[in-house]
Amino acid sequence: MNREEYLIKAIVELGYIFDRYDYELPEVHVSCSWPGGGSANKLIGECWSRSASKAGINEIFISPTIESGDKALEILAHELIHAIDDCKHGHRKEFSHIMKKIGLEGKPTATRAGERLRGEIAEIVELIGEYPHSAVRISAPKQKSRQLKASCDECGAVWRMSNKWLLLAATCPCCRSDEITID
Repeated sequence: MNREEYLIKAIVELGYIFDRYDYELPEVHVSCSWPGGGSANKLIGECWSRSASKAGINEIFISPTIESGDKALEILAHELIHAIDDCKHGHRKEFSHIMKKIGLEGKPTATRAGERLRGEIAEIVELIGEYPHSAVRISAPKQKSRQLKASCDECGAVWRMSNKWLLLAATCPCCRSDEITID
């Protein structure tokens, strides 16, 4: 079973929790992918409205930085609330009402499973198995050079250069003054 098949099975099982409170899950596509279009953001999950999809269904993305089945299902439950609402109300009272009923706690923008829901998610993971995914680690690229800001006290010119070149540049490139301030 791949990640997407796993997440689809999880939606079926989470559907029973939503059914208990008379919330019908719409058809959704779900995948392990970078929410928001890139790895640099800090989103761990995202739901796109039906109008954003050519297929006319909600698209849910779970970040590839998540490798725990429990955490993936917790995020999926949050995003399924957005799918129920077709992303119309964001994290406002309509969202908060559903999240509290199914057992999510915390700020609506950063929910976590409460004790009851955490237990139900653990049962689902036990039933369908562990999430078949290893986390993708994000690391910031090393900064190659740090550009320092230099300014001329005589003419007011401002420029940036690496430390190596600032040491060699003893005068302002505009007025040739040697009254240079380095920030």
